Amino acid sequence: MPNGNKLWGAPGGGGIEWLPRHVGRSRALEIILGGDDFDADTAELYGWINRSIADAELDSYVDRLARRIAQMDETALATAKQLINLRSPVPAIADFEETFRILAKVAGSEGAKEAIRRSKANGWGTEPLEIELPRYD
Repeated sequence: MPNGNKLWGAPGGGGIEWLPRHVGRSRALEIILGGDDFDADTAELYGWINRSIADAELDSYVDRLARRIAQMDETALATAKQLINLRSPVPAIADFEETFRILAKVAGSEGAKEAIRRSKANGWGTEPLEIELPRYD
């Protein structure tokens, strides 16, 4: 998993809110502050993703999962999702807004601007890299 934190040290788009909930505080600090890339097996071990699936097996896995879910009663599905959401620590909208305000302030610093300039010079945030991102290891 390419780690965009190499840009200037802080993920946006909910990364700060969700990552510690999935991997715990210590691993979130390692991932965010370390800025390293992680393979799928490590991400699975950390709890960052549900499972690591080989490319050749992905389509059949998703197809089987989708078919099983499609056979379930809609009310049962909705109820299960509602209960899981009630029992899981889900960030509030205010959390996302606060993080955005803080990161916007940090992004205006000279250090962050320079890091972003260097990253863009290396292709980050450009269309060719974004399209080919899965090929970059």
